[in-house]
Amino acid sequence: MDDDLKKQFVAIKKLIDDRQYSKALTKLKGIDHPTAREWEQKLEARRSPPAKRKARASKSNRGRNIVIGLIVLGVIGAAMQQSPNNRRQGNTAATSVPRNNVVATQPVRREATATTQPVNATPVRPTDVLVDDMPTMSLWATTDVRVRSCPSTDCDSLGTVGSGAEVRADGVTDGEDLNGNTSWYRILFNGQIGYIFSGLVSFTNTRSVQQPSQPLQPAQQPAVVCPANCDEAVAMGLTAQEAAACGLDRDRDGVACYGD
Repeated sequence: MDDDLKKQFVAIKKLIDDRQYSKALTKLKGIDHPTAREWEQKLEARRSPPAKRKARASKSNRGRNIVIGLIVLGVIGAAMQQSPNNRRQGNTAATSVPRNNVVATQPVRREATATTQPVNATPVRPTDVLVDDMPTMSLWATTDVRVRSCPSTDCDSLGTVGSGAEVRADGVTDGEDLNGNTSWYRILFNGQIGYIFSGLVSFTNTRSVQQPSQPLQPAQQPAVVCPANCDEAVAMGLTAQEAAACGLDRDRDGVACYGD
C-alpha cells in the first residue's frame, strides 16, 4: 500500500473516531481497495446495532404490558369473587384472594429487583472485542503507556510501552471513553494481542535525536612561498605587504619592493 493510500485511511480513521460515519463511508466507497471494502462492511455493521436494540426494547415493552394486563385481570377477577361482607372488612379482605393470583404478582417484584442491577455488570472479555482491521502502521508512545488485554483500563495489564517507543497497530476499535475519546488500537505485544489507548500515541516519532554540534574550525590561510628577492616577488604576483612579510622590507615600513 503506497503512502498516499495510507494517508487516506488515516483520514478516514479520524472521521470514524469523531463518529462522522456518513463521511467515512463516502470516502471508503471512493477507494478501490479490499481493505476499504472490509472497513465499509464493519462500519455498516457498527451503525446497525442501535436499531436492533430499539427493536428489542420495543419487544420487551410489549411483553411487560402483557404481564401487567394479566395481573390486573387477575386482581379484578379476585375482587369480583369476594362477598359483600368480605369487601366491608377492608384490609382483611386480602386473605380471601386465591393463591394463584398471589403467585401471578411475583414476576412484577422480581422484575423490579432486576432493574437495580448495573447495566454493565458483565466485564468485557478480549474475545468480545469487535475490531476494525486496518493497514499495519507504526505508532509512537508519547508517554509511558500500559498495554491492556481489552480496550478498557479495567482489563489486565500486559506490560508497559516506554515513552518514545514504536509499536505496530493493525486494527482499531471502540473501547472505554477517556476524555471523550473511545478509540483503542490493537497491537501485538510480547507475543500477545493487546490494546493501547489512541490518546497516548502519535503517528510521528516525537523523540528527536540531537546531533552534537561541531566546533567551528578557524579558516586556514594558504601557505605563501617567500621569494628570495623583489624580482621573484613581483614575478610571483605578491603584494607589497606580502613581500614585506617575507623579510624583504628593509626600511621596516610594512611594504617592500615595488619602488620601496
